[in-house]
Amino acid sequence: MYQFQDPNVRITIDAIIAPSDNLTVNGQRLDAVVPGYRHLYVDGRGLIAQENDSDKVPGRAGVALKGRQYASRKITVYYQIRVGSSRELRDSYAALNKALAGNLTLSFADEPLWEYEAILADVSEGPEQSLDVKGHFTLLCPSPWKYLQKQTSSNGQIRLSHASEVTPLKLAVITSKVSDRVEIINKGQRIVLGGSFASGQLVTVEYKPDEISITYGGRSILHQLQRFSDLENFTLRDGDTVTAVNATIQTIEWRDKRL
Repeated sequence: MYQFQDPNVRITIDAIIAPSDNLTVNGQRLDAVVPGYRHLYVDGRGLIAQENDSDKVPGRAGVALKGRQYASRKITVYYQIRVGSSRELRDSYAALNKALAGNLTLSFADEPLWEYEAILADVSEGPEQSLDVKGHFTLLCPSPWKYLQKQTSSNGQIRLSHASEVTPLKLAVITSKVSDRVEIINKGQRIVLGGSFASGQLVTVEYKPDEISITYGGRSILHQLQRFSDLENFTLRDGDTVTAVNATIQTIEWRDKRL
């Protein structure tokens, strides 16, 4: 007896087996690199708490709120490993340890264009009483935000669809003439560099996770940053147009974000 199948519908093994929120780490699906691994479910991708800085006020109910900010995010992934031998189980755990080592970029199948930055923070696994084990691991995201893939502008115009403002990844300009000053401007924000600048040279400001660098002709000129520059709080908003003085915009790079 034949079973009817709509020829316009293509069913794959991955579509049947892989869950809708399947995890990818550093561009690789864990179930593709860890033998016998199966993603079960995930927790921690929803609401995020705010940490409040407050003081009690004598003689007054409640507290005085001094400030608040979003907390870090913790994502817990629940998994199963099912293999055919004890040796295969050891190999699976070795592969999982390798996949979760170091700095991690996470994405999920139901949001493939969005990424979290994380490190492995905690693990828990059931007893190895069989060759079918279940456990979970927790990934700490120092930033609670998830980030869209990189966007680029060559004319300085900024487009954001989700965040109210973001920090740029890179600001790059080409000097337009011999001068003693180069400025990068976004509305009231300015990055001002003093020194001796030739024409046609690349000036780059890069915002890295652990530092901000400024280079001219391939060498660092961070020491040439002028007082009252908005280097650390230079941000981009939707509809902004970044401009330059004594230079032209080569490229602006940024990532949209959302919680």
